[in-house]
Amino acid sequence: MSLTTAEKIVESAAGELREQGVFAASLEAVRRRAGVSTGSTYHHFPGGMIAVSAEVYRSVLVDYQQAAAALLDAATDAEHAVRAGVMHLLGWIEADPARARLLYQLEGAIDPAIVEDAPQPLAAAINAWLERFGRPDAGAHRPDLVALWSGPAKEYGRMWTRNPSLAAPTAMGELFGDAAWHSVKPFVRVRRGAR
Repeated sequence: MSLTTAEKIVESAAGELREQGVFAASLEAVRRRAGVSTGSTYHHFPGGMIAVSAEVYRSVLVDYQQAAAALLDAATDAEHAVRAGVMHLLGWIEADPARARLLYQLEGAIDPAIVEDAPQPLAAAINAWLERFGRPDAGAHRPDLVALWSGPAKEYGRMWTRNPSLAAPTAMGELFGDAAWHSVKPFVRVRRGAR
């Protein structure tokens, strides 16, 4: 299946951003790499490099979120979901450090308002998790819960993409899974007969 012009531009931008960095990549280099005209580039991305970068961020983020959401949706209990979510994040980072590093860089460079209309499959899956397993007041603590669940693993991944001499992210999975479950467990309903 051939790529559309917009897809070629986004794919080329992802390559340029990985290779040159968020602040050094240029729209002209992206355009040349994609093999499209200047007019076509601005037709699809009138906001220039900012708009293209936002689309790269959106596509990488949605790719990660779709797989993470599927894991959460398939989980049979709260603890399995928490641990699976942490391991997925660490495995995703380890599988393609350049892509993960790009996501980290763009996260700080992109105005969140630019991508607020992007699909949020992981947010929907977390909401469903809260409905299935959360205490009645857990939804009110959703930002805290998400930070406790994925924050430490996400930050370790950021450090590892900068310093790959650290232990591989998946080697840290049990440790971060334990920490996430310990932190998130207070938000989970106690099952009858459980201690």
